[in-house]
Amino acid sequence: MSAGLLGCALGLLAVAPLVGRTIGSALTTGLLRVAGAVTLGAAAFPLAEVRGGATDPVHMACAAVGYVALAVLPLVAATALRRSGRRGAVPAYAVGVLASVCLVLTVPLHDVSGGLQRVGLTSSLVWVCVTAVRRGGGGA
Repeated sequence: MSAGLLGCALGLLAVAPLVGRTIGSALTTGLLRVAGAVTLGAAAFPLAEVRGGATDPVHMACAAVGYVALAVLPLVAATALRRSGRRGAVPAYAVGVLASVCLVLTVPLHDVSGGLQRVGLTSSLVWVCVTAVRRGGGGA
């Protein structure tokens, strides 16, 4: 898991300038950099096999900040795209709403929080990848 988090973090940090520049939003770049940095923290401080380990609070704090950044990211990008009259705002809003709803529901629906996290984070990360590829390749 730590290796996967490390790869994700490095990917987020690598695409942050491209996505931010092509969306036209410095806040988008900042959110991706925050998500990447705290994902590095989550990788460096893994959860213990048994709840209550010494690194658990650091991991959970990093994970929470990263999840919020990734949930809000498409909403911020959608707003920037809409203001500039460029395509892509509707899918970005949809992903941002899905990721945000999943994030909020992880608290009261603790028994399915892992699944909700996977849906919310995966939708945001796929959006980041598609945006980086489409925008980096000159697509709209």
